[in-house]
Amino acid sequence: LTHDEVETLFHEFGHGLHHMLTKVDYPEISGSNGVAWDAVELPSQFMENFCWEREALDMFAAHHESGEKIPDDLFRRMLAAKNVSSGLAAQGSVRASVYDMMLYNRYDPHNPMPTDDIWLDIGERFVSSSYIDGTHPQASWIHINTHPVYYYGYLWSRVYAQDMFTQFEANGLRDTATGKRYRDLILSNGKQRPIEDVIEEFLGRPANNEAYIRSLGL
Repeated sequence: LTHDEVETLFHEFGHGLHHMLTKVDYPEISGSNGVAWDAVELPSQFMENFCWEREALDMFAAHHESGEKIPDDLFRRMLAAKNVSSGLAAQGSVRASVYDMMLYNRYDPHNPMPTDDIWLDIGERFVSSSYIDGTHPQASWIHINTHPVYYYGYLWSRVYAQDMFTQFEANGLRDTATGKRYRDLILSNGKQRPIEDVIEEFLGRPANNEAYIRSLGL
């Protein structure tokens, strides 16, 4: 697997843990089904962090023939390249989130607006626009068809995820007590308590965006 594929595997496994470790009996309010859109992607994006930690990678990442771990120089270069264009990527997330909302907010059955026009109008607000004439990038975007007005949750959840990962950075990636608190407060919760309350209890303070900003290399 490539590193990107491993990151995707960890991401989706985070969703799996959210459902498997729930303590809520009713599927409609358990796991990610029961969480506000603000935090649906929290467990999945939280898990991505482990793919950038040497301790975690050394537990499984090795050459398929020699068994050699990732060389130190290669790992350093991976970290150095991690945040290339991170600002543009963040802008892209904001742009996509705004488009997802505007697609429905501007909908008028009596005067339909082409989705291309909405995409281009939003793109003019950002520093960089990658639109190519004659293409329809929004048409290949599955989330706006399956989860309307949902995409903002990726960015909001990442803020939560990065903030919560600071507890594992401080206490150790495999610290049992921290892992149990994460399981009991976050993964098992479903819709029993508001997500903001359980995150604050886990952190011992209100959540903030400082760890997210650092994760962009800023």
